[in-house]
Amino acid sequence: MIDKKTVRKPLQHTNTYVSQFVVARMDCPAEEQLIRMSMDGLEQNVALQFDIPNRKLKVFHHDNFEEIQARIESLGLGAKHVYTHQIDRKRRTNCS
Repeated sequence: MIDKKTVRKPLQHTNTYVSQFVVARMDCPAEEQLIRMSMDGLEQNVALQFDIPNRKLKVFHHDNFEEIQARIESLGLGAKHVYTHQIDRKRRTNCS
């Protein structure tokens, strides 16, 4: 039997965004893993797309940008926010 108190209803998202960061000290998979671990526990799911050679990170998210930015910047990897754009809901984006 499922305890109804512990079951969450799916969040209804009206907006989806992509935010890009330049991460000055992201130069190997260890930093990628550190960033992935920093996203653990977010209430809303995110998708991350890494471009390690160019030290860029794209985050596909909903209305939780401030929390995402704070988590990334708190890692001390020199992350700087470049832009945030709303994504057309009809467009699909591949993330890794």
